Amino acid sequence: MKTQIFESWQMGRADHEIGTVNTMAVAPTGGGKTAVMSGVVDDVKTPTVSIAHRQELVSQISLSLAKNDIYHRIIAAESVSKFCISRHIEELGKNFCHQNAPDAVSSVQTIIRRKKQLDKWLPTVGMWNIDEGHHVCPDNSWGKATDLFPNAFGLAFTASPFRADRKPLGRVNDGVFDHMVKGPSMRDLIDQGYLTEYRLIAPTISIDRHQIKVSESTGELD
Repeated sequence: MKTQIFESWQMGRADHEIGTVNTMAVAPTGGGKTAVMSGVVDDVKTPTVSIAHRQELVSQISLSLAKNDIYHRIIAAESVSKFCISRHIEELGKNFCHQNAPDAVSSVQTIIRRKKQLDKWLPTVGMWNIDEGHHVCPDNSWGKATDLFPNAFGLAFTASPFRADRKPLGRVNDGVFDHMVKGPSMRDLIDQGYLTEYRLIAPTISIDRHQIKVSESTGELD
């Protein structure tokens, strides 16, 4: 999958007049998205930022980078930074967080809030990547965060490359992404022994769903 990502950037560089290209990488839950991401960060040889929206994901990405011996800064609340450091020391016996490192892991809220403080670093970033990439739209906080990196190629991982509100993700329809690459399916990973087989257990439907209102904007039950 990592090879596909780099190929999509190169193909986009040839096909587009725009200076940067954004790729969405699709893999199921348990498909190793964070591991692939840290491998890409290790290979691009340019300052990067990995953006997430929850403390658990910030720390998960930070630990994955640490396992690849990648020093990085944490752009998040102090409590999140301390939690990441404690995980490094607990699992690896060493702290890989360094506030002058070119690579970074950030929460989306903090990077937007600190954009003035980071104004010299932001243009140096050559690649941004985002977990739960289906959140990224040009007019929301995710899209605004990616706009802070004018010289960076983009990479977003997701298990579900669509939105319930039907907003487009592709740039051709005013979204953010130029290409999509697909990793192995959940069935492939089960057959190869990486994920366990599953059973589906559900009760008999006993309610008349025609009586339940559905939100026109999100497609969710009210």
